[in-house]
Amino acid sequence: MRTLQDSVGQEEEARGEGVAGEFRLNTTDPIKNRQRASQDRWLEAYAALGGISAACTAASVGRSTVFEWDRHDSQGFSARYEAARAVFREALEQQMFDRLSDPSGNRGSDVLLIFALKNIWKDKYGETSVLPDDTARELLARLRSGGKRREEVGKAGAGSEEGAAPGAGGRG
Repeated sequence: MRTLQDSVGQEEEARGEGVAGEFRLNTTDPIKNRQRASQDRWLEAYAALGGISAACTAASVGRSTVFEWDRHDSQGFSARYEAARAVFREALEQQMFDRLSDPSGNRGSDVLLIFALKNIWKDKYGETSVLPDDTARELLARLRSGGKRREEVGKAGAGSEEGAAPGAGGRG
């Protein structure tokens, strides 16, 4: 199974920025060093837990701080966040494959696992309901013709009861 350090390292190597798993400190700025350490703690927790709140609790980091890091891409946080999401997605997928190969035992809810995969990996497991253009055209044509039929029926019904009071409808 891929780890967060492997994922981040592969992306950094592809960009020519470093070696997998290296923790690069900016020794001239202790504030950035602490921020990077906090980010790394949070990202490890997120990769393991998959939830923002749970990772915040585990890493002792506020939710608003995480959103700020992501919004400002502080120290390349956004790419590392996406790598942590990928690690968690792959861990969920691995659970699914493990359950398929050994379906015995009580390992939790298979249905909840399906929903988790659909939510966190929408492009791979999400619902895809795309209607071809012809289907939409046919449906619109039926709706339009159904509307015309109602208008015609309404006109025919009104013509047969000339002189009747509105709302009488011929019942009575």
